[in-house]
Amino acid sequence: MAKRTVEVIDGFSQVQAFKRAAAKGTIGTPGKPKPAISGNTTNGTVEAQASAVRSGVRPLVAASPLRAMPSPVVSAQSTSTASPSVPLNQIGVTIVPKKRVVTCYDCGYSFTVTGKLHVPYCPKCKILLCVNDIVIDGEQIENIKTIGDVIIKPTAKLAPGLTINARSVTIGGDVSQCAAVLASEYIYLETDGKISPTVLEQTHVVIPESAEIKATSEFKCKRLTVMGKIEGSISVAECLEIKAGGNVVGDISAPSLVMELGAGLTGSCKIIK
Repeated sequence: MAKRTVEVIDGFSQVQAFKRAAAKGTIGTPGKPKPAISGNTTNGTVEAQASAVRSGVRPLVAASPLRAMPSPVVSAQSTSTASPSVPLNQIGVTIVPKKRVVTCYDCGYSFTVTGKLHVPYCPKCKILLCVNDIVIDGEQIENIKTIGDVIIKPTAKLAPGLTINARSVTIGGDVSQCAAVLASEYIYLETDGKISPTVLEQTHVVIPESAEIKATSEFKCKRLTVMGKIEGSISVAECLEIKAGGNVVGDISAPSLVMELGAGLTGSCKIIK
């Protein structure tokens, strides 16, 4: 019987090669799953050797046994990309952008804005609206129109016949010579504020906590919210609301009166239809 050489691979050598490979664990035996190989293999060396044995070609790679590097232990929790479930009672509060009504000072059209007004144009008349907050502490000769807030300091000097139109106006000075003071939301009347009797008839007036107002003539407005103190004859077209800590001294007439616990009222009260 001729001696077999390593270079020649016949059927018998192929069967023996398969048995040696199966014993080493490089390939799987029929009917058994192939064991997983962990570690850092170089370009699939084990697979290349097994493929070469199957095809009957001598592999060029040295047949030295490979030492499998221990694979790092990775827990299933660390590889998961999904965030852990949070109980409903531990979920924080979702902040919803505030909504506010913007009134165009040119055409009077009102529209609702959520969050910040990125495009300051009126949807109806298409004019560019002024969104700036204005503080007046000196001489003012031009009319003021903005959808922001206007603050009038005690040192402000307004020209006669001036018109102020804004979202809210804080009156801390003399505006008795103004033709109109309009606010789409509120007019805050401070202690040093001086107004004409007809200026506030169509607005919502708020008396802040630190303000003390003494009206020399009949005080007329659309709505009145008192958090400070006001004294005089008061006539309200819609609703008079006295907050806790607020105090009203004088004769009042209004279609409705709302008083919180801790509010004060001294004088006569007439609820009209």
